[in-house]
Amino acid sequence: MNSILKEPRDLPIASFLELVRALLQSWFWELREERIKVTSTLTKWVELVLQKKQERALTMKVNPIDCYQFHVKDLDKDEVVNLHTQECTCKEFQAEQLPCAHAIAVA
Repeated sequence: MNSILKEPRDLPIASFLELVRALLQSWFWELREERIKVTSTLTKWVELVLQKKQERALTMKVNPIDCYQFHVKDLDKDEVVNLHTQECTCKEFQAEQLPCAHAIAVA
């Protein structure tokens, strides 16, 4: 923002503020147009994160403990996922508020 407004700083304050308003308005319009095209309820970043976790989940072994809890065997770790409370012993599920790879393997 600072570099964009470097030259217009010499304008009178009313002209400067009008330029800033027009600039912000165009940015918000472009973002709005971009968001209208999105078909998912998730952001691109979240979709990418979940895709990576899903690929990792393919290598895991899942065994049920009861109807909500599952034992997940990762490469060198054992984790317990509780789908009812949305918790995993890796703590990633709770911290990120997104399913960890273990929860994805269970699902």
